[in-house]
Amino acid sequence: MKSALLLFAFLIVVIPSLAQTNLPAAQSEAARSTENPSPVAKTVGSNAAPAKVEGPIIFEKLLSTNNSVLMTNAEFKKPFGHKLIFTCTNNFHSDLFDIDILHPSVLERLKIDSDKAKEDQAKLDEAKQQLVAGYNKQRQDLLQQQAAAAEKAKADAAAALQAQKDKAASGGNTNSARAGRHRPK
Repeated sequence: MKSALLLFAFLIVVIPSLAQTNLPAAQSEAARSTENPSPVAKTVGSNAAPAKVEGPIIFEKLLSTNNSVLMTNAEFKKPFGHKLIFTCTNNFHSDLFDIDILHPSVLERLKIDSDKAKEDQAKLDEAKQQLVAGYNKQRQDLLQQQAAAAEKAKADAAAALQAQKDKAASGGNTNSARAGRHRPK
């Protein structure tokens, strides 16, 4: 159980660095007009250089591909492979959403390429497999060492028992042969 927790902690702390997606900045827009129900920020121009992020990216309504609301007041936190992490600004509840269920306008606003996210997920999966394989090898090695130590302890105990039996069979006196040769006068 402890090792499973360590594995989970490793995945949460170390692996996200593998999944960092290049996110050109998008302007934060907390309020949108009712005429524009799309969660996409208005673009200034197609040739304009991306501006730096000046704050959190918040979606009043985070939409799915079928235009249903997944979360309200969703603040984008970071990508994690093929998933994106959002936090609700009202109650600080976090959710992880697969890129495939998010409305294309959300990905467009965040400047996230779905293909790149899939590549990042493949890297995460590979890293996880290597981590699990390494853990399993260490565990197998430890089990083999414990089995060898148990066998050695068993053999040592058997040898000690045999030595006690031999001592008891000889009468408990290891110098009995010598005692017969030198009799006191």
